[in-house]
Amino acid sequence: MRYFGIKLTHDAAVACIEDGALRFSVELEKVRNAPRYTPATRLADVLGVLVEEGVTLTPDDVVCIDGWDGGKLKYPSPHDVAPYHEWDTTARGRRIGNLEFVLARGEVADALRPAQVISTTHVAGHILGAYAMSPFSATRTPANVLVMDGGVAPRVWRVDPAANSVRHLGSIANLYGTLYGIMGYYAGPYLRRDINDLDPVVDGPLLGGRDVPGKLMAWIAHGKPNFELMGACYSALAKLPPVEDAYAQDFGLREHQFMRHIMRHAAVEGASGADILATIHAFVGIMLVDGAADFTPAGEPLIFTGGSALNIKWNSDLRRARNGSPFFIPPCPNDSGSAIGAACAARAAVGGAYNLTWSVYSGPQLPVPRVCPPGWLPLPCSPELLGGLLATRPFVVLHGRAEIGPRALGHRSILSAPTEGMKDELNRLKGREAWRPVAPIALWTPPVANMFHAHAPDPHMLYDHRVNRAALDVIPAIVHLDGTARLQTVTAEDCPVTAAILQSYAAATGRPPILCNTSANFHGTGFFPDVESALLWGKLDVWADGTLYTKEKNDDHQFQI
Repeated sequence: MRYFGIKLTHDAAVACIEDGALRFSVELEKVRNAPRYTPATRLADVLGVLVEEGVTLTPDDVVCIDGWDGGKLKYPSPHDVAPYHEWDTTARGRRIGNLEFVLARGEVADALRPAQVISTTHVAGHILGAYAMSPFSATRTPANVLVMDGGVAPRVWRVDPAANSVRHLGSIANLYGTLYGIMGYYAGPYLRRDINDLDPVVDGPLLGGRDVPGKLMAWIAHGKPNFELMGACYSALAKLPPVEDAYAQDFGLREHQFMRHIMRHAAVEGASGADILATIHAFVGIMLVDGAADFTPAGEPLIFTGGSALNIKWNSDLRRARNGSPFFIPPCPNDSGSAIGAACAARAAVGGAYNLTWSVYSGPQLPVPRVCPPGWLPLPCSPELLGGLLATRPFVVLHGRAEIGPRALGHRSILSAPTEGMKDELNRLKGREAWRPVAPIALWTPPVANMFHAHAPDPHMLYDHRVNRAALDVIPAIVHLDGTARLQTVTAEDCPVTAAILQSYAAATGRPPILCNTSANFHGTGFFPDVESALLWGKLDVWADGTLYTKEKNDDHQFQI
């Protein structure tokens, strides 16, 4: 039996599980250079993915649509689905503990028949997708799942496959994950002077914006926590009402109340904008660590998921606090993984299976180029040869299936040497702020582990690492303002092409097998879906599946290979 998951709202995607393995997960933003977080605005968006993947639905297939606010969707057409939260409705169908499944109705559901089309809560997708992707699912080991998402305050569930049970254990705090974007409107580079004149209940932009949190996570390195202001965070939190039954009524309001309380105290303390944001960031991190410990004793597995699990600082805080106890974060913890989560939830509800075999490289396949545009010269080039060329300049690097989730992990990347000035050059090429960091991609070896104080591989770029002082002059381009780096490690087993590139770069230069890695995309869009898009962007030469595309009139003769 096959299980399909579909996310129709922002971060729209279609995923397929077949014979217990993730066959594909295609986010629409990665299909046609669509804007990041793009929704499915047409029925063809969904059906096109199935056609491209060669899928014909049968009566034995189960399709699960991700649930949303109030159980209603506006596009591609009015749709009846499951709600966002488990408390939004009473039971109308299958249940696993607190989690509900209902019959989906609407244009998309009708078009997907003869498959059985159901829907589950958005929260269920986060919980069961994260558990299925964890190593605990293979042994059916019970685990606690901490979820903090844009519309989910930090809450903990217990997943027990043997008992076919998912139950809510409790809430850690009463702030939604939207806080991280909203706080950026009160201080820092995205400050809005009109903030106090707008009603956060009805003004959509005041929910914080989906691209602000990731940028703020980097910008807080400009500040330091203010301990007097930390006390104001605790008092502000205590004043907020509980979150249950409030999603549709005051989404965003409590976070603005929290911030206005903090800003009044910040004015008294004279704290800078950077220190205000650093303080709130540290406060939430402490809240998550303490709350997770309350629900999950030492030695028991803990999973962290939801959009807030893209915050590498909180992730690292949680992992350190677990002190070696089992801990896991999926590579797509935000809504980019919701289609996978919906498919996993359906499989648990209908098939009783909670585990999943998967690869992070399960996104769209890189198509064979149809034509080489005028002005470009295609040349054969092995990964080993590319590694040597990377000592001289950056390249767009495309190969195989794209990554799932929001982070480029070597298959849809711009790679370069991590030398002095390269961070500024990459930020200039991508039109990003100069303070934005660039991540390292490194071959997992003992010397690399020592450079980043890493105790285990980190293949999905989910944690920050303190860079060894002795390495600062060797890899300056990947070191952030606070002396940390968002490391991704690679082995020949999990990514043989990237491993070969790193090995040959090290052999050609005598430097460590470490490169700069940032996503290959137009500004504000998903990853390049094909070679033609990268050539249209045209700011760098492009390597794709063994072919180097270089400008025909390139004056740099080192590219005559």
